[in-house]
Amino acid sequence: MKKLISLLILLWLAGFLQVQAMSVHISGTITADSTGCQAAYTYHADSLHTLMIHFLDTSTPHNLITTWHWDLGDGSTSTTMDPTHLYVTSGLFSVCLTIATSTGCTSTICDSIEVGGEPPSNCENNFTYTSALLTFSFHGTTNSPYPTIYTWHMGDPAGTILTGQNVTFTYPVSGPYNVTLVTVDSTNCDWTRTKEIYAHATCDVNGYVYMGVNPVDHGWIDLIRVDSNNVMTIVQSKEFGDSLGSYHFGGVGAGSYYLKAQLLPASTRYGHFMPTYYEESLNWQGATLVIAGQSQGPFTIHLVECDPAAPGNGNIQGRIIQSGVKISGNGTGTADIEVMLFDANNNPLGYTKTDTTGSFIFANIAYGTYNVKPEKAGTVSTGAQTTIDNNHPSVTLPFTLTGGQILYGIGDPGANISYLGELYPNPASGQIVNFRVNCNREMSMVLSLFNALGQSVTTSEVQLAIGPNTVELNISGLRAGPYYLKIRTSENKVIIRKLTIIGETH
Repeated sequence: MKKLISLLILLWLAGFLQVQAMSVHISGTITADSTGCQAAYTYHADSLHTLMIHFLDTSTPHNLITTWHWDLGDGSTSTTMDPTHLYVTSGLFSVCLTIATSTGCTSTICDSIEVGGEPPSNCENNFTYTSALLTFSFHGTTNSPYPTIYTWHMGDPAGTILTGQNVTFTYPVSGPYNVTLVTVDSTNCDWTRTKEIYAHATCDVNGYVYMGVNPVDHGWIDLIRVDSNNVMTIVQSKEFGDSLGSYHFGGVGAGSYYLKAQLLPASTRYGHFMPTYYEESLNWQGATLVIAGQSQGPFTIHLVECDPAAPGNGNIQGRIIQSGVKISGNGTGTADIEVMLFDANNNPLGYTKTDTTGSFIFANIAYGTYNVKPEKAGTVSTGAQTTIDNNHPSVTLPFTLTGGQILYGIGDPGANISYLGELYPNPASGQIVNFRVNCNREMSMVLSLFNALGQSVTTSEVQLAIGPNTVELNISGLRAGPYYLKIRTSENKVIIRKLTIIGETH
């Protein structure tokens, strides 16, 4: 009887220990505290590298989780929410995730994952994208060798759906969006992949400005927007200057921009460097455009150095008036337009700006030959060459602002011309354009055609009779683009007409 009782006790103890062993195994796989948080995760192999595993935390409540600890089974660990790990070899690995929440809850889950198993399905898809602020360009791929239909769910509030392997979409506002690509090949094998993207309505534009090898100590920089009609507007300006010569513009919208920097009077090198466009240009035509959202900074500007004109008894002054606006006395003129001074070889000597009457002056400079040229973003300008000497110690140069151009000379045709018409046809695609002119006497005209960079492409002289004349201008062989025709009369009056050529002329 005693042997029977001992046997029953042994059997009971064995069963109890087996249950305890099972209980230990289960608690080692998933643990959670009484507040109800639960660790969980999913994973998938990379579509191009089967040894690279992407882990995704799916624990709850997700919004309260503050820390993650991953034991990746090969001696590696991670504390990121969704780690990606490259294993050295294939095989089975026990991966554990432990989470902690802001309420003090902790939870652990362990699971075995297979690394380097079967390759991805033959129709698995993937996609990449590039962005320019709110506009995204997506490119889809699939492992399927068969014809495939690509369907994109853009994740915007309107529920936009696009089709095609490559699509472009502009999101309405900044924010995160879940983009889903669904592919179905001709064998009806389908695959779905979702990625979160973030669209930005604005971006930052920043960089550095140097005067020689030194960063600018005291400077001013303009951010100039270029619209679709090539109209240029300063949208942001700021003073800058530190040990790095750095500047920063925030909240910059999509579009094309020029950057222009100059020294302030407080700079130790003021007067020795010219206002300069990014990257290193004295005029906007030679500057490099910044495409916000696409161009990658920093955008570094190297100011163009100048050698100030030698002192002397000469003066070069002038005025920029607006065509069609009568300015007298101290009336308002075209103020704050930069005027640059060069020597006879076009080496920069300095600059000034027009006052409220449109006037400017380079005073007390040595006698010699100089070139003077106004500069304004978006405005094509023609310079003037002049000489000051003992007989002419002071000269006055007239400029006219008309039709988006600053021209040397007076903008009206003069008393000997009663009418001067526009160019036609304009836009032009043939070999000849014309304009009509009525003359009060016999006279001549010099016709000079300039491209958008201010380079002369043709020059000719025509003789006009008293009365109506039709003048022909040969544009054969010129490339498409904007041009400016400078008409100089025998009275030395200058008139400008804008011409657009569409298609190459033959």
